[in-house]
Amino acid sequence: MEVDEKEVKQYKKNGKHIAFDWGIKTFLVGYDGEKKFKVGFDKSKINTKKNKGLYDENINRKQKALSHRKMYSNKWKLAKTKLEQAYLKKENYQENLIKEVCSWIAERYDYVILEDLSMSFVMRNKRLARSAASHPYYKFKVTLFNKLKQSGKQVFLVPHSFPSTQMCSSCGNILKGNYKMKLGMSTYDCKECGKKIDRDKNAAVNLYNCLELTEFVGS
Repeated sequence: MEVDEKEVKQYKKNGKHIAFDWGIKTFLVGYDGEKKFKVGFDKSKINTKKNKGLYDENINRKQKALSHRKMYSNKWKLAKTKLEQAYLKKENYQENLIKEVCSWIAERYDYVILEDLSMSFVMRNKRLARSAASHPYYKFKVTLFNKLKQSGKQVFLVPHSFPSTQMCSSCGNILKGNYKMKLGMSTYDCKECGKKIDRDKNAAVNLYNCLELTEFVGS
């Protein structure tokens, strides 16, 4: 579909930028030099095994109902259709939220910094693979690029070798050896300056201040 460039909403430039750190429990954690922002797909306030997102709960119910039906029977086919509809509702919700977030970013910032994260190592971890698979990381990146490109704005990537999680956002010290941040840790505790800060915010601040940037050109 061809769209006239005059019909695309243009946003004024203001010199501001924001950085986002990818997450497993929280989809995105952003920092713009002043405030911390969170973007998640879970509608529930508490993300626990007993209180999952509303869409995940719906899918689980439909999967359970399908497992109780005789395969290829009329009731089985009906339950299968309802399960497919539940997955489609979740996908549409995520896609709509991504578009809303990208529009919000394009309106307020001139460029965005993202971590060039490879998800292959996460997918090999059985505990994290399911949560990571439910987050459309690449779809967000491409949608954000297309949205910013319309207004002459840019998306930059930080190489995955950059130690955003292990580096202290205050003094620049990098945790090594037994002191390294592990996936289950939620608070960054610097052994050099004693600073304690939320893990995701610390990583987002480091990405915000990073200078090793490569422009994302889409695909």
